[in-house]
Amino acid sequence: MTKNNDCWERLAQVIAMSGLSTNSFAQYIGMSRSEGLYQIKSGRCSITRNIANMIVSKYPQINTAWLITGYGSMYVDGTTSEQIPFYDCELANIVDLDGLSPSF
Repeated sequence: MTKNNDCWERLAQVIAMSGLSTNSFAQYIGMSRSEGLYQIKSGRCSITRNIANMIVSKYPQINTAWLITGYGSMYVDGTTSEQIPFYDCELANIVDLDGLSPSF
């Protein structure tokens, strides 16, 4: 059985990854109020399948099983973090990103 504070830690990781506040995140995934997320934070409830499905509908890279149980990788493809492309050029020289090739 998963501890409720573990649920919040996983949820907090997803919220941090989104770059949104908890309230904005709740609205973005389709919740009318953020109270359900704060119930998870306080340890009163766990991440439900409904909330997990709402999150995954907006962030399909998130592993539903990990979100609910804590087992496996946060991301569906097994990566541990997002990669940010690196363009080896000066910002002032960028005219068209489509013509550049990123390296990771």
